[in-house]
Amino acid sequence: MQKVITQNKTKFLLFLPFLSILLVSCHSGQKTVESATHLAQLQQTTMLTPSGKSMEIFLALRNSEQVQGLSNLKPEQLKDDQGMLFYYFTNGARRFWMPDTYFDLDLFFLNEQLVVTDIVRNLKAHPGRQVPPEIATTPSIEAFHVLELKSGSSVAQELQIGHKLTWPKAPSQSEIESYIRQGQ
Repeated sequence: MQKVITQNKTKFLLFLPFLSILLVSCHSGQKTVESATHLAQLQQTTMLTPSGKSMEIFLALRNSEQVQGLSNLKPEQLKDDQGMLFYYFTNGARRFWMPDTYFDLDLFFLNEQLVVTDIVRNLKAHPGRQVPPEIATTPSIEAFHVLELKSGSSVAQELQIGHKLTWPKAPSQSEIESYIRQGQ
């Protein structure tokens, strides 16, 4: 009897690492699905570059949406002509970091008129939150809004400091405030 228990215990201990990997994989996959669902629930709009290239933009309006950002998305879940606009009501110091990201990003800091005032290119992805290596962080930069695009995308490569984006169907401030209140 003791021998059978010892054999079963040994088999269980050998199986335990595989079970751990399976559970972590399932949890990681769940985060990816949650992130795709997160994007689908966001307000969406279209913005144009100075040359007229169209970008499909997900609006991060609520604090919870801004905290989530593009975290846990896989590269194939965000097209090259898609991005996220972090919308704020006032100008202020903005600082971003990259935990739980799976692709590098270019960040465009915008003034109230949607003119690019600063750029941080190739902010390195950091799957997970474990350090080292250090999680990439932007310096603190004054901006009204911040646009995140995939590094290296044709849209991101086009944008330069001084470029003005166009937002043909921008929601009014009252529409945005109403949306934010609904989520509270």
